[in-house]
This record gives sequence, structure tokens and C-alpha cells, in this order.
Amino acid sequence: MQVNSVSVCQLLEYLNQCRRVMILCVSTAEEGILRDTDQTEQAIANVDAPGVVSNTSNIARRAHRILQVAQSEADNSEDPQFVEHVNDAVDRLRNSTFREFAVSV
Repeated sequence: MQVNSVSVCQLLEYLNQCRRVMILCVSTAEEGILRDTDQTEQAIANVDAPGVVSNTSNIARRAHRILQVAQSEADNSEDPQFVEHVNDAVDRLRNSTFREFAVSV
């Protein structure tokens, strides 16, 4: 019985570490997106077309990477509730933000 409780504790610690790494990755991407957004606004103010293209491309790349990681986590999960929540969030992001951006451009 002791071996099982240690194994469960180790598994829970591993899952907690994975969660912290995922949060760190998303936070880092978010910081990058915010920084690129500021730089995009500066490029617009300076009439710097290459700067606008570069920074908006970085924003799109980072957002797409977050979607890829989230979808990968959902694909690898055996928890149907987690999968449903992640897929719903991915769908909402894809169907709102990118559609609104495409319409505004």
C-alpha cells in the first residue's frame, strides 16, 4: 500500500509541475504578444510598414503556438471534461479573435 501512495504522490507532483510549466509558457507568450502589440502601435505611429508586418506576424505566430499547445494537451488527455473545456476555448478563440481580425483588415 505504501508503494501505491508514493506513486500517486509522485504522479500528482508531476502533473502539478506540468501545469506550472504550461502556465509559464502561456504567460511568456502573453508577455510577448503584449510587447509585440506595443511595438506594432509604435510602428503604426512611425509609418513603419515593415515593423507593422513583422510585429503582427509575431503576434499571430505566438497565438497560433498557444492554440497548438492547447490542442495537443487536449489530444493527449484522457479526461473528457478537460478535453471539452480546452476544445471549447480553442474554438472560441479561433472563431472570434481571428475572424474579427480578418474582418477589420
